[in-house]
Amino acid sequence: MSSSANAALQALRSAVLDKEPDTSNMNVLLPGVSVHRHNGDAVQMPSIQSPFLYLVLDGSLTLHQHDGIRQIGPGHFVVSEIDTPAHGYIAERPLVALLVEFTLDEVASVLLEFDDGLPRTVFIGNGDPGQDLGIDERLLDSVGRLVGLHENPDDVDFMARHLKREVIYRLVTGAQGRAIVSAVTNLQDAAEMYYVNAWIKRNYKRAFTVEALARQSDMSPSAFHRKFKNAVQMGPLQCQKQLRLTEARRLLLDGAMSVTDVAVHVGYESASQFSREYRREFGKPPRQDIASLQERLHHLTDKPGRQNN
Repeated sequence: MSSSANAALQALRSAVLDKEPDTSNMNVLLPGVSVHRHNGDAVQMPSIQSPFLYLVLDGSLTLHQHDGIRQIGPGHFVVSEIDTPAHGYIAERPLVALLVEFTLDEVASVLLEFDDGLPRTVFIGNGDPGQDLGIDERLLDSVGRLVGLHENPDDVDFMARHLKREVIYRLVTGAQGRAIVSAVTNLQDAAEMYYVNAWIKRNYKRAFTVEALARQSDMSPSAFHRKFKNAVQMGPLQCQKQLRLTEARRLLLDGAMSVTDVAVHVGYESASQFSREYRREFGKPPRQDIASLQERLHHLTDKPGRQNN
């Protein structure tokens, strides 16, 4: 980490943590800006009903996503994505994170001001989830000035909306620009599908049919499936399967349960079906995949000077 990035991070941490009581689980600094402290093993991630920035200030967080495992330490962040897991797991506690929530209109208005088209980073993608994207000191500086309005309440009404736009600009032009733009596009195209996707995240262990979900949304099964897939980039049952298998992978990596027990825990009635679908999803049978993951994680943690993502 460069000295300037470290200075920006320390300034932001001081601005937030000096005001945050150790006993408070949540503290609202400004409308749409809050601090969250967690001491348990797991943390519920923000919903994706609206775009957000979830920035870790202290401790570290592990996210088990379909495409890999992300370690998020101080100065690193998550933006709203359709596949953001419902829960993260705290690797170092206490975890203190800053949540900045945006409206769709706030993000869209910034995007519309790119007269020459969106920046190149939006089209590159976000890379491997295990890749260290570095700390964006310009983003931290913008967030720090937004948080600083807490000391000047008379400035909030006017300045907050301008500083939020600056934060959005930094997100769009940064390494995770594609994620924030995709989140807005998905939400605008299918706001009502958000509730269905959230329900599946909460109930992925339960058996359900597309027909039943379609009836609840007052749609035909084909129209519902098409609209859901357009929003989430996969069908409802594929979404359920990914959630089951990603959680199974996390449990197996923890090492406390057998493959059969994990299969039952995440909702499978057949261990053989679980193993087939696991191999199809991750390219290897469960035990072989977990051994490979453990070897990779061991190799990463053995690297000198390695920084958390």
